[in-house]
Amino acid sequence: MEYKIYISEDEPPILRDIIHKIESMGLGFQIVGHAANGEDAYKEIIALRPDLVITDIRMPVLDGLALIQMVKSDFPDMMCLILSGFKDFEYARQALKLGVD
Repeated sequence: MEYKIYISEDEPPILRDIIHKIESMGLGFQIVGHAANGEDAYKEIIALRPDLVITDIRMPVLDGLALIQMVKSDFPDMMCLILSGFKDFEYARQALKLGVD
């Protein structure tokens, strides 16, 4: 079974690295789309219905936490994962409340 992954990341080098690492694993993961902000990501997630959403926390227009809140509201079983370099535990606390993996 191939798992569909959507990535929301506003830093192009980081986005390229994430995509490269996932694709090089060869484990049946397919990157179905990506966006540089949460608003564009949400529109595509609705259309593409990935199995997993990987998002950054801080992004322009709509941040990762708001994106996850909207995704979980519409698709409660969709897995969401946050990748972030921020050390602020409040982000982690909010993410856990939203059901992030």
